[in-house]
Amino acid sequence: MQLIKQLSDEELTDVLLEADEKFLRQRFSSVPEVLRHACERPEISWQRQRAEIRSRVASVRAASLRLFEAGAVVFALILLSFLLLSRPAQPVPSQADADQDLMLAVERAVDSDGPEALAPAMLLANEISQSAEVNNKSQRNHSGDAR
Repeated sequence: MQLIKQLSDEELTDVLLEADEKFLRQRFSSVPEVLRHACERPEISWQRQRAEIRSRVASVRAASLRLFEAGAVVFALILLSFLLLSRPAQPVPSQADADQDLMLAVERAVDSDGPEALAPAMLLANEISQSAEVNNKSQRNHSGDAR
């Protein structure tokens, strides 16, 4: 450690570069042999490796798709709950409202002169009753004159 403190910046840089170079030479010295060995591998091993890579890619895609589908379901549920909660509550018609409506309908029916289909018959009945009243008055007048 004392030796390192005594070195100048340039000497220290040279020592470190030498150490790094030695480390890299040891690490990469086996690369040509590994590459030669890899090139000599049979085609079936490459096919297995491709199949394994494809399998991993497919599993990652499937997981991503499941995550997307789950996110879509969560989004749809949030949207649905927002729509349901933001709509004002509709009052539920009660039995009293139905009874009130029925009473109003009965009142209208009683106050009306009858169905429109019977309007001509009502006119005819009114004319008959008016002519009967006129006849009754004229008969009274004639019987009063005879006395």
